[in-house]
Amino acid sequence: MGQTEVHEHVYKHSWETVTLAHWKKYPNTHCPQVLEVDILDRAVDSATGRMFTKRLFTGQSPVPSFLSWLIKPEPAYAIECSMVDPKEKKMVLNLKSLSYSNLIQVNETCTYEPHPENQEWTVFRQEWRCDWNAPTYLKNRLDSLSVQRFRDSVMNGRRAIQEICNELEAKWRS
Repeated sequence: MGQTEVHEHVYKHSWETVTLAHWKKYPNTHCPQVLEVDILDRAVDSATGRMFTKRLFTGQSPVPSFLSWLIKPEPAYAIECSMVDPKEKKMVLNLKSLSYSNLIQVNETCTYEPHPENQEWTVFRQEWRCDWNAPTYLKNRLDSLSVQRFRDSVMNGRRAIQEICNELEAKWRS
């Protein structure tokens, strides 16, 4: 059984501002592990107005010394498929790791929606799952390491989005 984490955060910014900030998130100093993001495909459904995007993430994180014999410090890849529905004001992202898939599977689903009680705010929900294919004596340590890295990433990602929202709103006011 892998590790699962669910986090929610409320941005005191409109859905339009927060989702725009998402597209401007990389590169940034809060998430230095993301080296590059490439758009592989983007299409808009003319009937619904929904936008579908597929992006490839290239990243690099330091490999703990106890894993250096197993995982080489080379770029890692993940694929993100997203759907933006401007009519319903809902954005859903699904991210899946591609690298080292024989050792680890990481899946993440994120949603952005207006806050149910204040439409000028945005609720961000993040669900993450990590499954290691490793011997029991390593699995607990790997699970702990993965959860801590994810939690750090959550906080850094929130800071990045918040800063971009503040910058966008300052720019629009001037």
